[in-house]
Amino acid sequence: MNNGWPNDIDNIATVLNNSGPAPPEHIRKDVLRRCRRYNYVWVGKIKGTRLESHEIEYIMGYPHDHTSI
Repeated sequence: MNNGWPNDIDNIATVLNNSGPAPPEHIRKDVLRRCRRYNYVWVGKIKGTRLESHEIEYIMGYPHDHTSI
């Protein structure tokens, strides 16, 4: 798990904000790579967020709190 996720999300937002109206392909690829690696979701032009475990369960079709112990 990436324990520095708030800073990483801020960094992604800054990179996207500085890239103009349409981020170049290399920036889009880097953002998507980080999203896959750390369970982030790119939800807007300059906004990303982290998926919580219950959201991942929902996306995968499991009942609420399926993996809670």
